[in-house]
Amino acid sequence: MMQTLSIRDRQRLQLAPLQVPDRLLLGPGPSNAHPAVLHAMSLSPVGHLDPVFLALMGEIQSLLRYVWQTENSVTFAISGTGTAAMEATIANAVEPGDVVLVGVAGYFGNRLVDMAGRYGGEVKTIAKPWDGCLAWKNCDRHWKLIVRRFWRLFMRKLPRGRVSQ
Repeated sequence: MMQTLSIRDRQRLQLAPLQVPDRLLLGPGPSNAHPAVLHAMSLSPVGHLDPVFLALMGEIQSLLRYVWQTENSVTFAISGTGTAAMEATIANAVEPGDVVLVGVAGYFGNRLVDMAGRYGGEVKTIAKPWDGCLAWKNCDRHWKLIVRRFWRLFMRKLPRGRVSQ
């Protein structure tokens, strides 16, 4: 015999449709989206194996190659937070025993230390107070002491227009 539960309405609310005021967001995130992006987000979703979705992902890959100026065929977007992308990078690049140099000047540096350690990396840190600035010359000095396996993996534009390699 099946038992029926009664539904209590004491906490039930009669809500009007959500109305969010327009705001100009100037912080690091979340940020305002372009109207074309908001429109695209209002469209009906498609499945991850739908030909339309696959074609769209191909376009995104091509645009990412343009932005990063690469011909790498394995360039792809990761659907997730910045931390998810960081974790994917570490998970696919760090092997047990690899030396990983991490500049720590806040929360995300500490997260990167934890991630690299979980994947068996021998973590070396250059630490500054939270919101401190890590000077490239200090990183470079430490980097020369360890294996250069990932030198090209973490290329980025540096101040004064130099590009690390």
